[in-house]
Amino acid sequence: MTTLLHLDLPTGIAGDMTVAAFIDAGVPVEIVRAAIAALPWEGLGLLVERGTSHGLAGTHVTVTQPTSARGPMVRKATDVKRGRTFAEIRARLTQSALDMPVRDLAIAIFARLARAEARIHGVETDALVLHEVGALDAIADITGVAAAVTHLAPARITASLVPATEGLITCEHGVLPLPGPAVLALLEGWRFRPSDLTTELVTPTGAAILATLATAQGPLPEMTLERVGYGLGRKVLQGRPNALRVVIGRAPQAHDPPAERECLVETNLDDLAPVHVPPLVDKLFEAGALDAWTSPATMKQGRPGLVVSAICPREALDRVCGALFAHSTTNGLRVTEVDRRRLRITFEQVEVQGHAIRIKCAWDGEALRHAMPETRDVVVAAAALGLAVRDVAEGAMGQWREVGRLRHSKRVIHTE
Repeated sequence: MTTLLHLDLPTGIAGDMTVAAFIDAGVPVEIVRAAIAALPWEGLGLLVERGTSHGLAGTHVTVTQPTSARGPMVRKATDVKRGRTFAEIRARLTQSALDMPVRDLAIAIFARLARAEARIHGVETDALVLHEVGALDAIADITGVAAAVTHLAPARITASLVPATEGLITCEHGVLPLPGPAVLALLEGWRFRPSDLTTELVTPTGAAILATLATAQGPLPEMTLERVGYGLGRKVLQGRPNALRVVIGRAPQAHDPPAERECLVETNLDDLAPVHVPPLVDKLFEAGALDAWTSPATMKQGRPGLVVSAICPREALDRVCGALFAHSTTNGLRVTEVDRRRLRITFEQVEVQGHAIRIKCAWDGEALRHAMPETRDVVVAAAALGLAVRDVAEGAMGQWREVGRLRHSKRVIHTE
């Protein structure tokens, strides 16, 4: 079964609303609580409550800490040691007792958030101090979302348009305009729609979750509906519910996934030094390209040259085009809409002499077509162990086969 997940943002997205929506949609509370309890901050818990917002029933969540070591009373864990650096959060998550897929996804969300904030404030990512988003409740919210998504293991996550409001908000850095600078930095290339509200609807934590998880925007995709969950926000909005909606369903035909509409961007170059080609391709991936490559070409007057090509989602088109203009010698680009069909990809985890290696598995419905170790993981492990890349790759595949590939459903760490 191919699971699809859609995030509907009628009144925005925040970390606690996302956790609440997943729980309301049927993710077991124990899975989220176990992930939060595994964090290296003692006593963190999750209070789950049913509630309503303008007549719409849903779920509220609150991250809590005990008021004392002796008593059962708890308080909201918002104001405990604000001002953590990204380096500290990453280190503590890495050393935590979290399951590896949950830990890796939580770190990926924080890394995306830290890169955006670092660019805004002009500091190095590791030195960046995260204020509101470094508080314990934000850390727990992101970890809870990572646990829920890992449990569901959707093949594809989509989202609706992002509501944009006007107004001001007061935060650690003073009074800032809405949408917040971090939200705009995180959601570059995303489509916004105007809102008549004048309050913060999309928080930096919510934007980081959205930017990390969702791969496309638009209306609810074609699916067989299975579950819907409503995560309620605490803020009271005039004339409407304050809720994030999570919609979960099955793809119409698991064995024949629908074509994805993407963009092919190309340009011909005959004056770019070969030494500058690999950094250009790296920049295309950083801008959001799904794939990028070069091929030789014969240019005008018989000059040798190359064609630079990139496939990207529509929402990343402007960023990919910008990267080509900024990091190559091109004066113009060709953009073509194409249909992309692909197998469902999952990643499983093995260890070779203490080094984690991801195995990339390609599925046609329920049929496994092929599996290969991730080259980056193999190269890093080989360098650390002083072994040949080929030997580490063969060892990883041997470990994977020994565990038994038919048990993949319990070992999937994430999908794409």
